Amino acid sequence: MKIQEEIITWDLIEEIKPLLQEHYEEICEYKDIMKLNPDYNKYLELQKLGMLHTVTVRDEGKLIGYAITFTIKSLHYQDCLMGLNDILFISKPYRNGSLAIRLLKYVEDALKNKGVQILHYHIKIKHDHAQLFEKLGYVCIEKLYGRSLWQ
Repeated sequence: MKIQEEIITWDLIEEIKPLLQEHYEEICEYKDIMKLNPDYNKYLELQKLGMLHTVTVRDEGKLIGYAITFTIKSLHYQDCLMGLNDILFISKPYRNGSLAIRLLKYVEDALKNKGVQILHYHIKIKHDHAQLFEKLGYVCIEKLYGRSLWQ
């Protein structure tokens, strides 16, 4: 498996689309309301602004996972460059061994080299992998509640 940083381009977006669909099918809580429809132009814009960090996982060239992080100066703590996880996914057949840990460590090292001081990940309750993050030294600092207003 090859873990590497990549730049978001239209070619990479086309490669990511099947994995995004797999990811959506697995984790989306409100499929009746939230249809998968990413704003790819916004991702490209954030890439140009230097506010997007993409790490991919490939098996003999085939894309099998990704970690996409927004890098921003905090509006509350403007001296702190933060990494905010957008999406993190490894295709089910590849979720064994140490691949997830290697991906997370790669992301951490790459973001640290870019000056990121704090890195946040969000975890779906129905797909709880908090133990993985705790093993890497992360602590639970916040809970996020959601509710469909159309029900």
